[in-house]
Amino acid sequence: MLQLIFVFIRLSPMQARPRHAFALALALAPIQALVGCSSAIAESGGVMTTLGETASDACRAAMAEWAPLKGAADAASASATYEGSALQSYIQASDAAGERGDDLTISAALEGGDLATATASVEVALLARLRLEIAAPEALVDDPRAAWDEAHCLWEGAIQGLAAAGEAAGDPTLDAGLVTAIEGAFADGHAAIEGEAPTASFDEWVLPPAKQVIEKNLFRALHRLLLAEAAEGVSDPGAAARALAHFGGLRDRLEGRNTPGIAIIEDMLADPATIDVEELGRQLAIAFAKRTRAYASAALDDGASGTPSGYKGAIEGRTYLALVLPAMVRALGDAGLDAAAIQASWDDYADAVRTGDDIDRASALSEELVQWLCAYQATLGIAACTGSDDEPSA
Repeated sequence: MLQLIFVFIRLSPMQARPRHAFALALALAPIQALVGCSSAIAESGGVMTTLGETASDACRAAMAEWAPLKGAADAASASATYEGSALQSYIQASDAAGERGDDLTISAALEGGDLATATASVEVALLARLRLEIAAPEALVDDPRAAWDEAHCLWEGAIQGLAAAGEAAGDPTLDAGLVTAIEGAFADGHAAIEGEAPTASFDEWVLPPAKQVIEKNLFRALHRLLLAEAAEGVSDPGAAARALAHFGGLRDRLEGRNTPGIAIIEDMLADPATIDVEELGRQLAIAFAKRTRAYASAALDDGASGTPSGYKGAIEGRTYLALVLPAMVRALGDAGLDAAAIQASWDDYADAVRTGDDIDRASALSEELVQWLCAYQATLGIAACTGSDDEPSA
């Protein structure tokens, strides 16, 4: 069976890979389950490589300590597990690499007896490190496979559980397959890396879109989980504390799009008596609706149709669409918005951008997407439809 898999990978034409990667963004679980299995093992320079095999010992040791910490009965036992551990050392190293201060936040929460904040803050720290690692190949690091495998170590060890919780908290139809989509994207990115360090390379039609599928679906999972925790937080301070800590994983998505919303959300979650889940969701949606709008026309605006960068942006937008879609349907369903139809239109748009041979078709599809996204922005109270402008301060 493995020989057949290897032959499939070796003989797949390079030009077919963009379609393969794009399928991940569609969240088609049965297909993605097969894709993930078939591309978890790939050939590089005649050597078979397994997804995750070059992850660091430090990551593996840290991930082994995550489950005991998460399952700790109280902050005191969690502190005993965390302080001086491989997990703490790994987060401290991640802080240095990403110029963050997660270890201080986690240690302070444990010292203050706040287990909910501490454990959620560990997840945010590990998510930040995962994002750093999956961005490394495009930053032209010497060993893109090691970076990709490091991210997969974090996924398997901790972040997969976060994503599964987010999928379970989301729309039972529109969010189904979220975890499978990420797993498939990890497999695709791994299969796209060729050669050995320091001269390894990757297929630019495959790995960058796969990175977007992973990252933006993680934002989607965190978004769903945050809203669910905020709803629980009205009567459960621990849930509100987790929501506030988890917001740290989405905070930068609001910067430059709804910067004033950051303080609104943080103040609300810090005082559970003031939580308004609908308003919290609106503040998040303002930022994500703008980001989605930007990618509905970015390839055409930038003259990047038919290029890897244009295609990557189309996939990024398609994955952002999955994040905002449940709220869009609630807001615009009576106006005729159909979830399957707008998803199909974006799929067609991404395909048109990929091929680059029919600008008129791509433009017509883009206009359709922009019209719906601008209508959605209007329901959110955004003064003028935009993909880039920040909200004005109150």
